[in-house]
Amino acid sequence: MRTTTLVISVLSALSASVSVGPLKSTGFTFAQWVEDVIADPNGDHLSPSEAVAAIDGVRTSLSTVLRRASCETSGNWGRANAKDAAACVEELARKGGQGNQCEIGFSSWFEDFCRIGNAKITASTGTQSKKSANW
Repeated sequence: MRTTTLVISVLSALSASVSVGPLKSTGFTFAQWVEDVIADPNGDHLSPSEAVAAIDGVRTSLSTVLRRASCETSGNWGRANAKDAAACVEELARKGGQGNQCEIGFSSWFEDFCRIGNAKITASTGTQSKKSANW
């Protein structure tokens, strides 16, 4: 399956606070939602808000530790809104599904690939050559 490393980074950030495995009540997984959007960008998928709601519906039954949602909080980044983060993930998944390549420039630091609301997906590289962020 074609998934950008950026999507994986966001899923990793979300997995610290939100289960990305199968949810017993709905069978929904955040990872599968992304893969489905990549496979068929124009398909009938949950919206980012609906995807977050599907996760939130199960989170209420999880322990307090697992309900603390947060993304990268180092430096001045602060916390990202889950719906905004899901919208960024969906946007990149749709672009990847349409064959668009994400590329990180030469020695690029904090290159934004998506910014919606207070969420953003960035990438960095310290190498002297361009790199593809797609698998």
